[in-house]
Amino acid sequence: MRNKISFIKYIQLWVIVIIITIGGSIIVIDIVRSYRDFNSRADQMRADYTARQKQIIKQEVERVVGMIRYEKAQSEILTKTKIKSRAYEAYAIAQNIYQHNKPTKIKDEIQKIILDDMRSIRFEKGSGYYFIIRLDGVALLFPGKPEMEGKNLIDLQDTHKQFIIKDLIKIAGKSGEGFYEYHWTKPDEEGNDFKKISFIKRFEPYDWLIGTDLYVGDVEGQIKSDLLSTISRIRFGKEGYIFVNRLNGDTLVSNGKLFSGTKKLWEVFNKNPENMKNIFKKEYNAALKPKGDYIYYSHFKLTDPNKESPKTSFIYGIPELQWLVGAGVYLDDVETVIARMQTELNHQIKTKMLYFTLIAV
Repeated sequence: MRNKISFIKYIQLWVIVIIITIGGSIIVIDIVRSYRDFNSRADQMRADYTARQKQIIKQEVERVVGMIRYEKAQSEILTKTKIKSRAYEAYAIAQNIYQHNKPTKIKDEIQKIILDDMRSIRFEKGSGYYFIIRLDGVALLFPGKPEMEGKNLIDLQDTHKQFIIKDLIKIAGKSGEGFYEYHWTKPDEEGNDFKKISFIKRFEPYDWLIGTDLYVGDVEGQIKSDLLSTISRIRFGKEGYIFVNRLNGDTLVSNGKLFSGTKKLWEVFNKNPENMKNIFKKEYNAALKPKGDYIYYSHFKLTDPNKESPKTSFIYGIPELQWLVGAGVYLDDVETVIARMQTELNHQIKTKMLYFTLIAV
């Protein structure tokens, strides 16, 4: 009888061991599967996050590039609008002086009054002025190069071998007014190949050409300045911003700040100059590609300047301005979400283990 009871207890013990073993195996399998699912989900989250963020920075950069190119195209239109308006003002001044003095003064006196009044007029921060040329090619008013006044400039050519005065006279004879583009020297600047646009209007009483001109680059320079100011205020996402560098490494805009463009990227951000030089090499190579490209590197975070994190940026080059435009995103921001998931999973596993232990007991 005693042997029979011992055998039953033995069987019971083994049944308990087997049940606990099976239960434990189920828990272990569940834990392994949970971690495997978690790792798979985390990898997918990283891939989705990276793809989504890359798309965002590409869209932001392309939007800014489109804005820059549009504004640059407007520079020539704006130049033409300004000089036409100024030429009409000059014509109105001459016409008013002529009409007012015609009854009482002789021709030479009226002409002198017109020339004296217009000589001192400046606009566009001093770069704009009026000129007056007779239809025979003699320059009467030429504030940009006063030594030319009184000379016949009929054979004057620009750096592209265009006969400037002859062409202006043709425009006046054909339509009485019009635009003309040529290349000329620029005060306080080296070289003689600066693009200018002129607008002239024929002044019939004296067969004069009254006109004005502006350097396209001056108007474009103001547009660039306004553009960089606008770009510096662009923000997106948690730490997203647009940066602009010249293709020679000069910094123009970074993290909402405007720079003079007289210092290289690695001089402005000089905590690790060699690292910044390597980053710029990647930026430069990406900017040379027709459709831009992504670059990958490590950089210190704005929210934690002591922490260097993996980052990707999309870079697009604008060769006509010698600029590169970019925006970046840190790739480890998703790790905060994944870490919270990891903590939650660990809590769930500990709870399961506790319940299993209680059941086993």
